[in-house]
Amino acid sequence: KMKWRCGKLKCCLNYEKKIYVDESWNYPRKWDEFKINWKSMRCCGFNIMNWEIIVKNSDDEISKIDQKDYAKNNPKKI
Repeated sequence: KMKWRCGKLKCCLNYEKKIYVDESWNYPRKWDEFKINWKSMRCCGFNIMNWEIIVKNSDDEISKIDQKDYAKNNPKKI
C-alpha cells in the first residue's frame, strides 16, 4: 500500500479533491491584485488548510494574511 505524506493512502486524495477545488474559489488567483485596508497587494499563493493567503505588498514585502480579511474586503464577483 502506497502512502502519501500525511500517512494516509493516496486514494484518499481523490475524495478530498472536490473540497479543495470548491474551497479555492474563496481565494484570489495567483498574481491577482487586491486591496486590504487601502493597501495594494498581490497574491503569491494560498494555503487552504491554514486559511492563509501569501501576499506581496507594493514594497515587495512578503507576508501572510487571513482569508477572512480578504473575503471581508473583497466580496465575491458573480
